[in-house]
Formats: sequence, structure tokens, C-alpha cells
Amino acid sequence: VHRIGRTGRAGRAGKSITLATPEEAKSLSAVEKLIGRPIEPLEVALGDRTDADSEEAEEPHGGSRRGRRSPQPAPKAAPKPPARPAPPARREPPPKPAEAEAKPRRARPAPRQEREDPPVVGLGDHVPAFLRPPKPKR
Repeated sequence: VHRIGRTGRAGRAGKSITLATPEEAKSLSAVEKLIGRPIEPLEVALGDRTDADSEEAEEPHGGSRRGRRSPQPAPKAAPKPPARPAPPARREPPPKPAEAEAKPRRARPAPRQEREDPPVVGLGDHVPAFLRPPKPKR
């Protein structure tokens, strides 16, 4: 079962889409039980295609990345008038502000290895309950 979209976190309304196959009915019912309401089904037959899908199906996958050629020739462009040469630009170095020269440069922060915090391994001290091994039954 795959859930996609904003599911209403932080008190906001949201929409989500759930994708499931008939084999995932048990998992889907568990999701419905968790959210406390039924998920409205929209069944799609595997053979159904939209126009956009059929256009994509005509092209082989993994082919060239070049653009398609249009079956119609491109319209001829109108001739452009000759360009006038631009006057040569004067090159003057930008003036340097005196303030910038007086300020000392900031020291770069220390690389991560030299910082005080020890590196975090995996999830650190917190492991979510669903990732913990099951407790033995008594």
C-alpha cells in the first residue's frame, strides 16, 4: 500500500492518494482502521490507457534524447537586418571601497571532524518502536 500526498499534518487539511493492488486488501483495511474511516475505491483496469499514455507508448524507452522532428517543415524566418557594430566599451577598473580593505576576513568554520559533537551512528539514541526487535511473549 502506497500513500501519496499531504495527509493533513499540523492541523491542516490535506489530500492523499492510496495505491493498492487486490493482493494488498489486508494492508489496506489496516490503513482504514488506523485512519478511522474508509478509503473510497476507484478501480482501474490494467488495460485502460489515456491519450497521453498511448503517445508515450509509441516511443521506445531508453532511446535518444534528441527532440522529435515535426512532420511539417519549419516556417522560413524573415531576413534580419545587418547588425551595427557596437562602440568599443571603455574599461575602467571598479573603485575599491576603503572599508572592504580595512575589515579582517572571517575565519572559516572548523571541518565536521574537528567539531565537538561526536558523530551520530544510525538513528542515534532514539529508535522508533516499529524498528525495534519484538519483545518475547510471556
